[in-house]
Amino acid sequence: MSRMNRISVVIIAKKAQETISYTLKSLINQSRRPDEIIVVIPNAKDQTLDVVKQFMASQQHLNLLKINIVIEGVSFRESRYVSAQNMGIDVSTGYIIVFIDADACAHS
Repeated sequence: MSRMNRISVVIIAKKAQETISYTLKSLINQSRRPDEIIVVIPNAKDQTLDVVKQFMASQQHLNLLKINIVIEGVSFRESRYVSAQNMGIDVSTGYIIVFIDADACAHS
């Protein structure tokens, strides 16, 4: 697949342990799945990272789906949100980059 057709989704997941799996499920259930999902976890102090890893393990049959996890080790403030988005952009391989909140549902 050419880069022009690739879709990357970036999720900033701060304190998202309760909602992130719902968001990830809604993304993989799209008629046109993203080619990669990038989860940026700023200053992971809750179980968000564990939930994402567990989700990844349960979805190994989706060969086309790649989930990158970026952990930002500094404290997260409003001014750091853009920094977290930029980290997601830096590791993305898609031509189209979509941002979605960790508590959002992507409707097909």
